[in-house]
Amino acid sequence: MSVKNIWYGTAGVLTAVFILLAGCSPQGEETRRTLNGAGATFPYPVYSKWAYEYSQISGLNLNYQSIGSGAGIAQVTARTVDFGASDAPLTKEELDTAGLVQFPMIMGGVVPVVNVSGIEPGALKLTPAVLAGIFLGNIKTWDAPAIAEINPGLNLPGRA
Repeated sequence: MSVKNIWYGTAGVLTAVFILLAGCSPQGEETRRTLNGAGATFPYPVYSKWAYEYSQISGLNLNYQSIGSGAGIAQVTARTVDFGASDAPLTKEELDTAGLVQFPMIMGGVVPVVNVSGIEPGALKLTPAVLAGIFLGNIKTWDAPAIAEINPGLNLPGRA
């Protein structure tokens, strides 16, 4: 599949989403040509690209403010924007109370990147349990037993 085919498939999905959203304007303006959204920063680069490409073929503009999930949720529930984006799903009760519908738009991974002096790139191994221990603050140094156990032969520094 070429990039062009992927884009046209995406444009079709976006057309349906934008048509749906255009009919749900909180201001009730039937002829408005801009959709306003706010929320999570993670999807901003792809929303920006989609918005630019879609505006070229439709004339419909998208104004998305990447201000964080919590602020986006607050703005969409207050009806000051047409749509919001959140990194985490809302509960059914939250959606029902606010009269909202939520569906996934994009997904991506979070990848830890480390630069430990004396350790070659790609040499350090971390398990999900070790990563959780680091993020929870339970593993505090690079030479902690949990890290050393899965990295035999590496000279791990005793630094935070």
